[in-house]
Amino acid sequence: AVGGALGYPLTGVLDGADHLDVKSTPTSLELEPLLSRLLAWQPGWLRLLFALRGLVARLLGLEHSRSSQRRLPQDLMKPGGVFGPGEIVLVRPPGLWVAMLQDRHLAAHIVLALEPRPAGGSLAHLGTAVRYRHWPGSLYFNRIRPFPPLVVWAGLRAAARGNGSFPRQIPGK
Repeated sequence: AVGGALGYPLTGVLDGADHLDVKSTPTSLELEPLLSRLLAWQPGWLRLLFALRGLVARLLGLEHSRSSQRRLPQDLMKPGGVFGPGEIVLVRPPGLWVAMLQDRHLAAHIVLALEPRPAGGSLAHLGTAVRYRHWPGSLYFNRIRPFPPLVVWAGLRAAARGNGSFPRQIPGK
């Protein structure tokens, strides 16, 4: 529903995922400011979860960055831009942004789509589609499965409403 209802074909992005989750919230922001806020959002509890994720990943012999700091590309709206383990793969203004994150055990697409509302503003949809690359990915992801939907929901709400833990300067701005 995230892409098709908005007129954007997302075949190959969402189809065949081992795990699919979509969260939605109203927003008055346009795509780029919403995305900037979302990617800059780093409350203390998220940094703690990231540290715990690192422990689980190391116990399973999987890759894990030691830092929760995300390096953002200068232009978040340009395909090919790299941030952390991700790459921006599709941008369709005014309302679609897709990135792919890959490591040895998992591949995931992150989709941010804005659906215009008749009364003004948009309904922001943030979807994640996860594919296991081999069995440790399934083992790892099923250990952390409750947390990504919580993080996505909280981050999207904070970014859309302009509240939450943001750095003084949004990276790339």
